[in-house]
Amino acid sequence: MQVQPGYFLEAVSPTGQRTQQKISRRSRAVSPWEFTMFILPLLVAFLPLQDNDVSPTAAEIVVTGERVEKARKALDQCRAKNCPPRDDILLSLTLADAQFLEGDYRNSRRTLMAARRRNAGFASHYPLEVAALHRATGRLHSLNGKPERALGRGADAVDALRTRYDPVSREVLLQRLSNGDGLVRTHEIEAGLARYADVARAAERAGLPDIQGLAMLRRAMLLTSMAESTWSYRALAERARAAILDNRDPRFLPFRNAVRIMPVREAKGEEARKAVIDAVMAQLEPDPSPRPNPLLVYQPSLRIEDFHYGLASGTSDPAFVDISFRILPSGQTADVHIINLVGPVASRWTEIIMKAIAERRYAPLAHADGLLRLERTNFVSDVIGGNFPGSGGGINALANSPSRIPHRSAERRLEIMDLTLDADPEIPPAASMN
Repeated sequence: MQVQPGYFLEAVSPTGQRTQQKISRRSRAVSPWEFTMFILPLLVAFLPLQDNDVSPTAAEIVVTGERVEKARKALDQCRAKNCPPRDDILLSLTLADAQFLEGDYRNSRRTLMAARRRNAGFASHYPLEVAALHRATGRLHSLNGKPERALGRGADAVDALRTRYDPVSREVLLQRLSNGDGLVRTHEIEAGLARYADVARAAERAGLPDIQGLAMLRRAMLLTSMAESTWSYRALAERARAAILDNRDPRFLPFRNAVRIMPVREAKGEEARKAVIDAVMAQLEPDPSPRPNPLLVYQPSLRIEDFHYGLASGTSDPAFVDISFRILPSGQTADVHIINLVGPVASRWTEIIMKAIAERRYAPLAHADGLLRLERTNFVSDVIGGNFPGSGGGINALANSPSRIPHRSAERRLEIMDLTLDADPEIPPAASMN
């Protein structure tokens, strides 16, 4: 059965891992935990394209762009006929994807969890599909304010892949790299650094320079972000950046360019920033590889304290805004519009997000008409308090909640997702911190 890729369905490819981004609860003008809003967008145009073909066979039925009811009917019919686990998984992902896009996060999560219960035991037969199911479930857990549970699902995905793939295969290493991002999201900074270093070494031994470069770049950018507030990381950050720039392998070109963009983050003032952007553009090595996603060079800071959450109550209900915009051939943005708004989202929050998008700067495009993009910004109310698994974990350590009773935080954590249909699924969405 062939399925048109959606936000969850892209995950049937081991290289199709969208990395969610967030702003730390404790972010400052410069915060080490801003890493997840700083590094990932810089990979947008740099990640090498992969040749892995894990699409289903053409002899099977085709499911494209179902709405919720159509997707649910297809899944029900599949299960009534006792269809193979692989079809069950793909149709479950289709339904969950449709529910997610419509804002029904609760039922999307239930669909995925039910599919996991039915099919997790078939990992040795369908490792890619079962791993995709674990990843998608983890995403919904994170959007439900439980990012630590997402870490657990990432570990499940690695276990599923290792039933058929070598521990140093591309599939397993990409999933471990994604799990490293999850560690950083939950503020396990040292564990994230160690994971990136380990994946980089394993990829080098396995002759996978693209994955090696991704891991080295993540580590270099995280160290650079940490060094802005903690001097002891500065030497490590400099060495990490130099290790990438000194690698002259042609396949490291995108990662060298990523390091060259980093000075834009440090520029102060609009005029100075424009000069730095122009200088950076002139230093980039020409990249002949076709890349479907635009290169984000700059976006204004998004700081939690600017959102003024005040006495807003925590909630488990989804709260998000979908915003469309056009990237002009010059790299500037235009036509920034709200397409959809769900849940308790204050007008000030949307104003901040839209202003940041309007002030973005991308590398110039070859497209005469520019590119249309669609992004969803989720305002997630994390579960804090308590100390049992899934009640907050590492997030709790930063929340300083005096209560041992799990409850929803009044503050929000932002997760920004690229919903553009033609976006490369293995590329993170476009958003940045400065």
